[in-house]
Amino acid sequence: MTLHKKLLAMFLFSGATALVYQVVWTRLLTLFFGSTILAVSTVLAVFMGGLAIGSALLGRRADRAAEPVRFYGWLELVIGLLAMATPLTFAAIEQTYILINARATLGFWEAALLRFGLSALLLLPPTIMMGGTLPVLSKVFLNQSDANTARSISLFYFINTFGALRPCACPWSSSPPSMRRSSLCKFLTRAPRLRKSNAISRGR
Repeated sequence: MTLHKKLLAMFLFSGATALVYQVVWTRLLTLFFGSTILAVSTVLAVFMGGLAIGSALLGRRADRAAEPVRFYGWLELVIGLLAMATPLTFAAIEQTYILINARATLGFWEAALLRFGLSALLLLPPTIMMGGTLPVLSKVFLNQSDANTARSISLFYFINTFGALRPCACPWSSSPPSMRRSSLCKFLTRAPRLRKSNAISRGR
């Protein structure tokens, strides 16, 4: 299997894990906000904002990266570590909100804005890292004089988005909640390490 096909396979898997992260964050923030609409709106807003910021900031860093494949591997590792830390960071922002709310009288919108800000602190770091993955992988093909750059980048984007669709059709979604939580924990802990080790090994 060529490097191009291996990177496509990893980026497909990356898209699938990104959707799983979104589902987990939405479930947690639904408990935090007490409203599914506010939770989904927050996740979408911060997720898309984080992707934009990561693409801008890490895209510049990718231009200076001597080994973009290795850089991609480290990005995926950081994303995985931040995702695994979600229970701890979520507990921290929850306690912060309780402390602030106990010291100040907040109306509905003030409380909602505070929860949004705290949620952004939870979601921005991993989503910024996610935003940098496509520019970094694009750099791999910019370094190849015989590569059709436009086609390669568009294919990467398609594969990543298609990967995000796959969990939606998975029979896992109809399984009991306890089984889903157990599967999510295992998936979140194993997937990033596999992607990171594969990507870094390609950079050698």
